[in-house]
Amino acid sequence: MADVVAVCGGEKLYTPQMWEAYYSEMASIDHDWDAPHGMGLPGPFFAMTAKDHMKHYGTKKEHLAAISVKARRASATNPKAQFQKEVTMDEVMKARPIVPPLSLFDCCPLTDGAAMTILTTPDRARAFTNRPLVYIRGTARLPCTACRPTGPPPISAIGST
Repeated sequence: MADVVAVCGGEKLYTPQMWEAYYSEMASIDHDWDAPHGMGLPGPFFAMTAKDHMKHYGTKKEHLAAISVKARRASATNPKAQFQKEVTMDEVMKARPIVPPLSLFDCCPLTDGAAMTILTTPDRARAFTNRPLVYIRGTARLPCTACRPTGPPPISAIGST
């Protein structure tokens, strides 16, 4: 068993050139079942997820808009943020539709990014930092298959932990 584990992920959509991003997205969908019915990435899939969440939890368009307003408010204070201008609730609610119920400010732009976390024991972590530690008390996994005895989960539950 390892004492220290680095978990990382990244996305480089413009590799090596911007025009190739479209073809990378096309390679990630199921061409036999999803593509003929208009299911693509990311818009249609996320719109379907949003509609399912609205159906199961009563989420409203205003709830989605509040997320965009809050995120843009936070990014306006970050000089390294991709978007540095705040938006109002009215601007978000009146934004042009992309794939209903999602509109312009609900959708993420094409961007490159990465994230990483280090997992270790509390004793080893204290050797790296004097900041408060974050403890993982448990994990969970939801199988995403129609073979479950109870049938497939709602799309909004996929991957939630």
